[in-house]
Amino acid sequence: MKKIYILTAIMALGTMFSAQAFDWKTDGERLGYKVSFMGLTAGNAEIFFQPHDNGDYDVICRAWSTSRLVSIKDRLVIQGTMSDQYGHAFAPRSTQLNLNENDYRANKQVHYKYAKGQKDGVRYEKLVAAEYDNLRDTLDAQLYDVAENTRDVFSALYYLRHTVKNLEVGQTYTLPVWDLDRGYDLQLKVLEKENFKSMFGKQDVFVLQPILVSSDGGKDKVKDSWRMRVTADGKMIPVEIYVDLPLGSFKARLKRYGDAEFASEAPEDLPLFPKTEDKK
Repeated sequence: MKKIYILTAIMALGTMFSAQAFDWKTDGERLGYKVSFMGLTAGNAEIFFQPHDNGDYDVICRAWSTSRLVSIKDRLVIQGTMSDQYGHAFAPRSTQLNLNENDYRANKQVHYKYAKGQKDGVRYEKLVAAEYDNLRDTLDAQLYDVAENTRDVFSALYYLRHTVKNLEVGQTYTLPVWDLDRGYDLQLKVLEKENFKSMFGKQDVFVLQPILVSSDGGKDKVKDSWRMRVTADGKMIPVEIYVDLPLGSFKARLKRYGDAEFASEAPEDLPLFPKTEDKK
């Protein structure tokens, strides 16, 4: 029994260290979360980041329920470029949101529009507009002017992981972000540094508070109650996401982590990319 226990422990340690023995910027990553609501298991979620040889990237977020009381299969697909040919790294080109929650369905997408720009004698593609389209209605797509360095929320977070070497307690990082048909400023406050037990064992983490401030200065009170824990090892891996809602608390804790080739637990009827749906 003792030999089996020691062997199991060694295998567990090997898994823990091998899970981080890669560079997410070149090898990609897959993060699997256990999702709970008010302390009860509600389902699972996954964030998949895939870099490509040409400098492009995909970020695909999927969530699915495990309870018989509700049926949820949601997906968000983001595609962009990691290079600075668009004036800034992690520039999105499109996002597509598919929601399948009980009887509710949604299929919404955003295409980002770029124009020729020049800075310090160097030509590049600069972001000028975002085109929002709800594919499940008959209305025409809406075009919105956006700030040049705007990103979607996930691209903004990956940009920070890519550029910020060391987080500092008390620091606030602010970036303009676009969410479907409206713009915000994403304020990411570094609240504290603490020791936290995650799937990697006990380690130092930073506690972050993301706040979305709308263009008119008003705060989204729900998102004001977010907390996020990321590893303090320079990789800033999100190990826990916590949201305090009016009717209870929502928590997602990291349970699986690996590179882009790491196996997914997502159900077969929730593939990485959606089927093409024509506008009604």
